[in-house]
Amino acid sequence: MYISYGTYTFSAGQVELAISKRVKRNARGFRESVTHTWSLKGMVEGTTQAGITSAIAALETAFGADGRDITLFQDDAAVSQRLLSRDCMGGTQVQSLSWPNGRGAEGVTFRTFEIVVEGEVIVTDNSEGSKIWDWQQKLSISGGGPRVVFAQPIRGKPVKYITAERTTFKATQSGSATGRFEYPPFPPALFPRDIVGDPVRERTFPTEQGTDKSSFAIAWSYQFESADPLAGKPGGP
Repeated sequence: MYISYGTYTFSAGQVELAISKRVKRNARGFRESVTHTWSLKGMVEGTTQAGITSAIAALETAFGADGRDITLFQDDAAVSQRLLSRDCMGGTQVQSLSWPNGRGAEGVTFRTFEIVVEGEVIVTDNSEGSKIWDWQQKLSISGGGPRVVFAQPIRGKPVKYITAERTTFKATQSGSATGRFEYPPFPPALFPRDIVGDPVRERTFPTEQGTDKSSFAIAWSYQFESADPLAGKPGGP
């Protein structure tokens, strides 16, 4: 078996390969992405020091760039495993290239290398839960009781007065949410007939990773006031 990264191809059996996959979940517990990690360890060889130097330079050039496909082939050139850059958020990324040893014949007839390539593949199960990374909404309700004021005389204790037996009921509906690939819709007002003032709706510019964008955040706030009690629950996405 042999491995290629972009147009660079290792010889059969030249590389020891370990592949791992790490699942990332959003705040709501849904699978968000899977990070694929390809760890390569092997040697470049040559009959002369000049040949070794040339082989080192070729390897560093090949893995000096991100965004290339990495593939494990069978001996008959059939694909065994592959990580396509186009499937990864921000493309494949070379996390490290090192030459960890310097003993013995290192640099004379061979040179040991270690390489790590990663790619974050977004989970696209199309479920509504996986489209929204996080969701928070709060409902605060107050009012309805008497209005109490205190008069402050020049001398003596303050005097308590009830100026209204009943006051209006007030409520604030506020929250935030983050969509994966697009802005989620703003939730409707819980008490649309009792809105006072202008609703506040905010959108935050998404996070950029290469040419890809994610984390489309929104926030909202509605104010309500009514002569009748306001009762409700915050609600979810």
